[in-house]
Amino acid sequence: MPTEYDSSKGVGGECAERFANLSCSCSVDWAAFLGRHDLVWQRLPDLWTQGAFVGNGRLGAMIYRGCGEADPPADVLGWTIGRSDVYDNRDRDYQASEWSIFDHYRLPIGRFELCPVGQSAGGTMRLDLWNAHACGVIGSDRGEIRWRSWVQSGDAAQIVAIELDADPGQRDATLQWRPSRAICPRMHKAPEPGYVPNPDGRLETRGETHVWIQPLLVGGDYATAWREVSLGPAKRILYVAVGYALFAGGAAAEACAAVDRAAAAGPDALQRTHRTWWHEFYPRSFLSVPDGRIESHYWIQLYKLASATRRGGVIVDTCGPWLTCDTPWPATWWNLNVQLLHYPIPVANQSSLSEPLFDLLRQELANGHLIDNAPPEMRHDSAYFGNPTTTSEMINRDVYWEGVNVDGGPSRRGARLNQLPWICHTWWEHYRREMDDRVLRGGLFELTRRAYSFIFHFLIEGDDGRLHVKEIYSSEYGGADDANEALAMIRWGCRALLWMCDRLGIDDADIPRWRDILARLAPPPCDETGLRIGSDVALAVSHRHYAHLMELVPFRTWDFNGRAARELALRSINHWLSLSEALAGYSYTGGSSMFAALGDGAAALRCLREFLARFDNPNTMYVEWGPVMETPPSAARCVQDMLLQSHDVIRIFPAVPPQWADAAFHDLLAEGAFLVSAVRSGGQTRFVRIKSLAGEPCRVKTDLVKPTLQTPAGPTPIAPAADGVITLDLPKGAEAVLTAADYAGPLTIHPLPLPPQECNYYGLKC
Repeated sequence: MPTEYDSSKGVGGECAERFANLSCSCSVDWAAFLGRHDLVWQRLPDLWTQGAFVGNGRLGAMIYRGCGEADPPADVLGWTIGRSDVYDNRDRDYQASEWSIFDHYRLPIGRFELCPVGQSAGGTMRLDLWNAHACGVIGSDRGEIRWRSWVQSGDAAQIVAIELDADPGQRDATLQWRPSRAICPRMHKAPEPGYVPNPDGRLETRGETHVWIQPLLVGGDYATAWREVSLGPAKRILYVAVGYALFAGGAAAEACAAVDRAAAAGPDALQRTHRTWWHEFYPRSFLSVPDGRIESHYWIQLYKLASATRRGGVIVDTCGPWLTCDTPWPATWWNLNVQLLHYPIPVANQSSLSEPLFDLLRQELANGHLIDNAPPEMRHDSAYFGNPTTTSEMINRDVYWEGVNVDGGPSRRGARLNQLPWICHTWWEHYRREMDDRVLRGGLFELTRRAYSFIFHFLIEGDDGRLHVKEIYSSEYGGADDANEALAMIRWGCRALLWMCDRLGIDDADIPRWRDILARLAPPPCDETGLRIGSDVALAVSHRHYAHLMELVPFRTWDFNGRAARELALRSINHWLSLSEALAGYSYTGGSSMFAALGDGAAALRCLREFLARFDNPNTMYVEWGPVMETPPSAARCVQDMLLQSHDVIRIFPAVPPQWADAAFHDLLAEGAFLVSAVRSGGQTRFVRIKSLAGEPCRVKTDLVKPTLQTPAGPTPIAPAADGVITLDLPKGAEAVLTAADYAGPLTIHPLPLPPQECNYYGLKC
């Protein structure tokens, strides 16, 4: 008779070797699975929010007919080229505005236009997610052109490839270059008074390569090089590269060299390395839910993020490599935007996508920029930066710490505090899922220490003996005393700093201070509607930013277990969402994650669907006063939060909506560095697999009926603790498989079936 283990003492330990080799498998035909989520266009797209997009973490192209025109030509398909690190970087001699966005901004590159011969007959397109290329047909009364396009991954050739296969009547079709004006997109239609334009660009020919060189007013340049290579009587390929050399110049040489490397390799070799990169990327994790649109949206976000940022690439900003000439957001914003973009990455077990962000933070801490951004009297212990920045530096050009609001609204006093503290939490989320203490020692601890020391300078002891925060700007609402946003950050920051000191054995002189702050910090201000903006400011008007609810998400400093606390949290969320006039897409994705944190899957799904109904676009890009990409990736985190949470305990299917009787996921990454897999069918969890990557303590909560530990020696019943938590003592590298007592099926994870009408939701239908 198998022994029943008392989970409070830990399941595993001495018997770890008995179940280390018993695991589940993930059986996915990736080409077929992702094929059902390919974006399909039955007609050619006219707009940026409709186009096909390709990228490699630095370079990208958006494929659509128009480029800001009211009536784009029917016989042209364009590739708008972008490179995420190409910025203008003007000094004070050419300053056009007090706001740095008009002096330090992303620069549009230009576009190639495929112009068929004859009278247009339209066309079709497909974005192949598995192979990471777009393809299609464009035609006229003279025949068709079949095309395929990708941005090279997996080697040093930073190129966009456009491959054409033309009918005889289309042999004279052309790919024409149209450069964009080298001007801030926010000034595209109306330049700021006093703005001095960049010099005119020029076209050169260097051997077989054409290159457009765009000089910059402050010195340096960027350049677009291209070469067309014949692949036979009917086939040809265009290689496009972009070089950038701020101040020094010489971008043309960089671009031409990339074209040379691509031409020497040839399309077959390029495709092999490109596909290898992508085919290794996707299988790092898997999930499937019984809603075709939501499942498609999730996987498109992973494709989008890997196209926009990755190891060796550039941090992802508001537009990624798909900058358009009519966006008002041609830079990197940090008060919510970068955070949302990185939100699903750690859970998806794709941490390499965030490496450019963390490399930048280390760089800017080491070179002193983040320290010099703080007021002089705070630089001994603080770090800071404001909005916006470039993708390569975080210099504080807008004096946000003084509280001057220059983002279009009236001026308000009150310091803006959330950028760097929230980014520290983003980095923390990645660390907690890998538990590599070199991350703490290599920058995260010091950056967090300085980021929160800056906030602590604003603490004041009140007559009540409590510590209060005066005149703090609550994001996008206004100044307030004891702003809930600031209090939430302080609570999380003190706890994280104390945890890191304990972890690393650091006897920091500020430990007593952090403990005192936690003990005496003012409680969250609330009223009959729930959490307020601050002690002196109620939530009275519609407000898109969930700054006042950051106790709930992302910091999770709220106690969700007590009945009174849950009721207050629900009242707060519902009141905020009821004032709907100014809500944005990320309001609904934030609301979805909050409801998921409370275990309300029905409300979480309702918010997610509201986001999709009101803010989704045919290619899943986003519009917030203009084209951006920031919010949809946070919708992917909503799906993850319904299936897996791990802020204190690993919770399996903690907020699955009632409509989702079936769901499955594999190798999602939980805090504590645990790879987690699970299958739910018929409304019940069937099995769970947990693999420890770091040997950390493992506590699991699941609705398995009579949970049983599966071992090669046979099933072993488990007695959960009174709170339903099972403790597993898993050494590094060991796995545990838990099943319902009556489950005798295979330990295999498959995609859920979808009806044909729910497949290939995105793109354009006739």
